[in-house]
Amino acid sequence: MFEAMNVMACCWQGPELRLVAANAAFRDVAGRDDVIGRTVSEVFPELDGQLMNPVIERVYSSGRTEVGHEWRVHWEHPASNQVEERWLSFVVTPHPDNREWVLAYANDVTERVMQRDVVGRRAAEAQRRYEATRDVVDELQRALLPIELPVVPHLDIAARYLTASRDQAAGGDWFDALPLDDGRMALVVGDVVGHGVGASAAMGQLRAALELALTTAGDLGSAIARVDAFAAQKRPLRAATIGVVVIDPRTMDMEYCLCGHPPPVVVGTDGRTRFLHQSGSAPLGVGHHHTVVRRPLVAGDVVLLYSDGLIVRPGRTMAEGYAEVAQVAADAVANRVLPTGAAASPAARACQLTVELLTRTGYDDDVTTLAVQLVAAPPAELTVSTVADDNGIIEALDGIRTWLAAIDISDEATLAMELAVNEAVANVAVHAYPDCAPGPLRVTARLGSGGVAEVCIGDDGKWRTPGLGDIGRSRGLAMMERLLDEVAINHDGLPGPGENGTVVTLRHKVSRPALVATRSPAGSRSFLTLHSYRAQRHDEPGQATLMVTGAVDALTADQFIADLTDAAQGGTVGLTVLLDDVTLLTSRGVLALFRTRDQLAAHQRPFTLVAASGSSAAVVLDLVGLSRTASLQQGGG
Repeated sequence: MFEAMNVMACCWQGPELRLVAANAAFRDVAGRDDVIGRTVSEVFPELDGQLMNPVIERVYSSGRTEVGHEWRVHWEHPASNQVEERWLSFVVTPHPDNREWVLAYANDVTERVMQRDVVGRRAAEAQRRYEATRDVVDELQRALLPIELPVVPHLDIAARYLTASRDQAAGGDWFDALPLDDGRMALVVGDVVGHGVGASAAMGQLRAALELALTTAGDLGSAIARVDAFAAQKRPLRAATIGVVVIDPRTMDMEYCLCGHPPPVVVGTDGRTRFLHQSGSAPLGVGHHHTVVRRPLVAGDVVLLYSDGLIVRPGRTMAEGYAEVAQVAADAVANRVLPTGAAASPAARACQLTVELLTRTGYDDDVTTLAVQLVAAPPAELTVSTVADDNGIIEALDGIRTWLAAIDISDEATLAMELAVNEAVANVAVHAYPDCAPGPLRVTARLGSGGVAEVCIGDDGKWRTPGLGDIGRSRGLAMMERLLDEVAINHDGLPGPGENGTVVTLRHKVSRPALVATRSPAGSRSFLTLHSYRAQRHDEPGQATLMVTGAVDALTADQFIADLTDAAQGGTVGLTVLLDDVTLLTSRGVLALFRTRDQLAAHQRPFTLVAASGSSAAVVLDLVGLSRTASLQQGGG
């Protein structure tokens, strides 16, 4: 019966935990029959670092059963010798009669997990739980947490927040990444005592007070002193803990202050870890002096801040919790654990994997992680010098697309920059050189120290007010100004070549999402796929439907206008335009939609634009005030 079991079953013996029994299912997974007498590391060396082996060791030492449900692991398939991602559920328990024996039973539940993902059961359950717990406490906590992380040249910042498993248990954890006026970056993780609306409200107060102190005080010590005095006057804030790290990327110096908070861990480029301990620290508001410590960093160092929910977990001592944080952080930075589909950024991996791996065995409190890596070289600047013809436009837009993907900003910021650059480049192509062969087109892009992306589009043509007013000021320029923080137009060109040309400068403060659990490998939405366009038309009596796929940009807008005109048939039929799969919609396409709407209205024919909320087309339609519906079934006109 033992041999024929369809689950992996085995027995480990003694302090070295060597196999004394293993059934056929276990040997099949191991890919070998000579497993008796070997340790788990000898049978499955790839599991080292994935926190599987310590489970067996703990059961042997403690005599208590441990259960794992759907643990994600990587192991080497014996037939293909390829590392695969699998999910296991298991039970590890001491033998009832022989204290030297540990029994283990494991079942590969990968197919079940994958099937659940495919049919959307997990998404449905997450939605159900969200709707069941969505109340004022949850909304308050979400509103008080930052939704963005700054993107700056020499620092890569990531975060992860996991709420306590108890329903309705919003807590007092928070994090912040605050750019300071002098170029330094302040990183904060804090924890207010308690749970519920009171803790969330207190957290909001303390977070606001600390942000004000850090951005106005002359130094970290003064900022902490102000916040400590503030907390002493507010009973809900007393005994709150904070960890503040301030990094100057120019000098690679770091200063920090821990007010009763767990010490951050630094992972060096050599894989070694060290904790930023500070003696004599105490929580806020209890009448204790707080010391600021200074330490140097080197390029490549990753600093991980976290709340005590990561170390205070069921069945773990504080020492074990700290040791696991250090080990998992080091493995994550080096990409030694669960590398399939891992984030490209060491800081993002440190946040993701410490939370994922260390909460597998349970957690009772909110878990917060915030990591920063000191990057030696800032993102490369973009320089494109070409000609304003079709090939040059493709070269310029592809260059911007690649550069935006490299700095890894939010989808919303990327879409705004993409649209604005398309408008400026299209204006050069259409209006800069109308009476002669296409002239020069120059595009540069850089990320400034304050996290501002700056793109310049220049030409050697002549400023032509009627042309720019027709396309730019009526739609394109207005869209650019509403999408970005700053749009500047210089009609005098730049010194040197092109002194009589025009330079359009676009500036936008960029960020990336603070609480997103995972990002696509490319780090962006499908709207970054440019220059492809397709339209399919379906005619019925008195009604036409046009489904548009791809980009309506500087190269494809003319074809879109022609397709739209043909489908409208002079305004004699109702028209529905499906825009869900449009990856980019520039002002020339918008102008064509306005004209088609007015033409059909004059003939009293319905005109319906369909674009799902959040899609690239929906963003533009909402921006310019064109009515849309989220689905064909909802109707519209």
